[in-house]
Amino acid sequence: CRVPVVWAGTRSLSGWVKRQRRLQQQGMLSQDRWRRLNTLGLEWKKAGSLDPRWERSFLRLREFHHRLGHCDVPPGWAENVQLSKWVVKMRRLNRKGSLSGEKLHRLNEIGFVWDVKGKREAEQDAVWSKWLAKLHTFHQQHGHWRVPTDQRRFHSLRVWMDNQRISYHHGWLSAERIRRLVEVKFPWVSDTQRARAK
Repeated sequence: CRVPVVWAGTRSLSGWVKRQRRLQQQGMLSQDRWRRLNTLGLEWKKAGSLDPRWERSFLRLREFHHRLGHCDVPPGWAENVQLSKWVVKMRRLNRKGSLSGEKLHRLNEIGFVWDVKGKREAEQDAVWSKWLAKLHTFHQQHGHWRVPTDQRRFHSLRVWMDNQRISYHHGWLSAERIRRLVEVKFPWVSDTQRARAK
């Protein structure tokens, strides 16, 4: 809703928008009109007080959100490297407390992701939990932990199971994941390893 002063569309529109802002500042704009203009996304500050570079980046982020359904622009995103740098900058400014309340509010409104690491960790934990649930279901249905290696439908589950053992023996598995695996009585040694040990 930022109509340029010189616009080929409707020449009088920028003047009209300016008048609505002035009426609102003077308390003479009706609630209904204020609500309708607000719904359109009209900025109530004077056009001169807005940072055009920030606005352009924000609009690009909004387009990204509209296209992909989220605001998590990947680092070094090939399609628009400048946007990915801007997103990183917004996170840094927010951590330092240097981001204005208005900018913070507008970014929050479109679902800006402030804690990328936390979000990714939560997503990874959700995936890990699904695999644990699949393994637990297998154990309940079959009464054992010997996930077949020769059946394609169980291949990924077997690989996940082996990866948990490897991670455990190398000390890469978190205490929480170890606790959850112990809780379901996960066998830390495979049948093959047990047979070799004999």
